[in-house]
Amino acid sequence: MVIEAVHDVADMFKLVKEAKEILLDEEKRAAYDKKHKAMLMRKAGREKMDKRQRELREALNAKEDEGVTWRAVSFFSQKKTPG
Repeated sequence: MVIEAVHDVADMFKLVKEAKEILLDEEKRAAYDKKHKAMLMRKAGREKMDKRQRELREALNAKEDEGVTWRAVSFFSQKKTPG
């Protein structure tokens, strides 16, 4: 069951009737619960991955900034000899 925008009372009635049928039928309810749980687990997994990706990106950026600084200091501290 997908909840969409309800445009009139008839649509709302159909939506409520469908929800009632699902909630009262044990097999349909179990199937709905299974799908809903899977959806929530996918969402939690995406959020966890987003957090991990953000942490890895920040660590990489810090390492890159650290490397750029070190190379700049190294470059400018070299003695230039006239050629």
